[in-house]
Amino acid sequence: MRSSPLAIQPLRIPVAARVVRRDTELKVNVQGHRRIAMADSPHVLVVRRLYEARGNPEVIRQVLGSDVRWEVVDGFPYGAVYKGLDSVLRDFFGRLFADFDEFVANGSEFFESGEYVIVLGSYSGRARKSGKRFTARFAHVWTLQDGLIVRLQQCADTVQLARALAP
Repeated sequence: MRSSPLAIQPLRIPVAARVVRRDTELKVNVQGHRRIAMADSPHVLVVRRLYEARGNPEVIRQVLGSDVRWEVVDGFPYGAVYKGLDSVLRDFFGRLFADFDEFVANGSEFFESGEYVIVLGSYSGRARKSGKRFTARFAHVWTLQDGLIVRLQQCADTVQLARALAP
């Protein structure tokens, strides 16, 4: 009598945990997959603090390294690479807040891998001259060293901001 081959089901092991809440819990999504939400790591806390600062220069100075590299995608207002904390504050945030009455970056999903924190979210706000409101999705890759942000790599839906800035 021959035995039939056993059907082996692959294990689903997450490569990285998705941080969705500040406490630990087990969630089951609609497909029946289990997901563990964990307390925020020190790196995620630093990045969350930057989002919660809403452009406050004092908080920005506390979480960014002095030689930070701030890479803003071409097509985004003021798309360029900014080097150094003073350049980020003056040349990027200074111009951004001059052209927008409201500008908020809301991170909705945070992922961590070593020194990197990846955030998916959306920008929202209103352009000062046109009065037009916008919402635009983004992906940010943050690099941290010694508890400070030393690099931002940004991708964003630049069309939405361009429309808001157009007369």
